[in-house]
Amino acid sequence: MKLSRYSVVFCGLCLVVACSSSPGRLVTGTNTTDADDGVTAGAENVDSSAIGGVDGIGGVADSVDEPGNADGTAGDTTSGADNTNETTGEATTEPPVCTPGEFRCKNTETLMVCGEDGQWRLKHNCPAPYECDAEAGTCTKQSCTPEGTGTAVGDIVKDVTYDLVGGGTYNLHDACAAGEATIIIKVDTWCYYCGEYAPLWQLMADDYSQNGTRFLLLVGRDGQQAPATMQIAEAYKATHGYNSNWMVASDPAHQKIESVIFSPAGGVPNLAVLGPDMRIAYVDPADGGLLSAPFEAASSTTGYYPPQTCEGFCQTGLSTGWCYCNEGCLEYGDCCPDACNACGVNCN
Repeated sequence: MKLSRYSVVFCGLCLVVACSSSPGRLVTGTNTTDADDGVTAGAENVDSSAIGGVDGIGGVADSVDEPGNADGTAGDTTSGADNTNETTGEATTEPPVCTPGEFRCKNTETLMVCGEDGQWRLKHNCPAPYECDAEAGTCTKQSCTPEGTGTAVGDIVKDVTYDLVGGGTYNLHDACAAGEATIIIKVDTWCYYCGEYAPLWQLMADDYSQNGTRFLLLVGRDGQQAPATMQIAEAYKATHGYNSNWMVASDPAHQKIESVIFSPAGGVPNLAVLGPDMRIAYVDPADGGLLSAPFEAASSTTGYYPPQTCEGFCQTGLSTGWCYCNEGCLEYGDCCPDACNACGVNCN
C-alpha cells in the first residue's frame, strides 16, 4: 500500500510532511520555527544567496515562496513550544528526503536541487518561455537547449538573436516553442544566383510557411563584399520582393550564423534546415547539393509533404513537391506527373 502522506510525532510536537505520489513533481513544504516564540511559519522563504544568487537566465534573482502544506494552506501555529529535543536540549533536524545533488521540478517554472542536508532547495526560477528540466538540471525551452550541443548536422543549434528588417527581433529557438522547422538562407548582394533563385524560394515559402516551416533570409555582404548593414538588408528585401512570409536580417559577413552552424559548402547561396527540436537537419554539402534537398529535409521534420504538381512552377523548373517542370527532367527522370500537360514539356 502506498501512502501519500504520513506523520512523525516527536514529544507532542507534530511535524506534517506531505509527499507527492507522482514522480517528477515536488510538493513538499518545510515548516520553520521561530526560536523566540515557537511559532511555526506557514511558508518557507528560500534566499537566493544560499543557492548561488542569479540563475543566469533572464538575469532574475532566485527566490521562491513554498507553501507550508501540500494543500496550499498556511502551516499550523504551535504556541509556547520550541523545536528542540526535550531530553537532550538539542535542536532536532529534518530527516533526509532526497539525495544531495539531485534535481526535481516543483512545477514548470521552478527547478529544485537537493542540498547537502538532504533537503530540497531552490536552484532556478525559469522565466517564460523556458521551463524546468530536471534531467538537464537547468531551464530549457520546451526541451530545446538554448546553449546548443554543437554546430554539425544532428546537433541542437545554439540560440542566437537577430534584429529584423522592419523592426522586431527573432531568436532561432522561437520556432521551438511553436514546434516549427526553419529554413535559413544565406545570401550576399553581389551574388548573382542568390537573386536568380529568389522567385523559387518565395514560391516555396508561400507553401511551406503555411504548413509548419519558417524562412529566415540572412544578408551577409554588400556589392563590394563588405559586411552588410541593416540598410543593405532592407534594400535587398525590397529589390527581390520578399514578402511577409520571410524574416530578413543582416548578418555582417555571416559571422553569427557561421558561429552556430557549420556548412562544408561555404559561399552563397547557402541553405540550412533546423527541425522543430532545433536540431540541425540539413546543411548544403560541399558540392552544393540539389535544389530540392533542403525542402525535403524540412518535410521530413514537419511531416508536411507538398503535392507533386507543376501548377505555378513552370517558369522555375522545381516544384514544391521536389519534382521538376522543365525539359531537363526528362534526362534525370524526375519530372512532375503533370509536367507534360501543365508546362508543355515534350514527353514524347
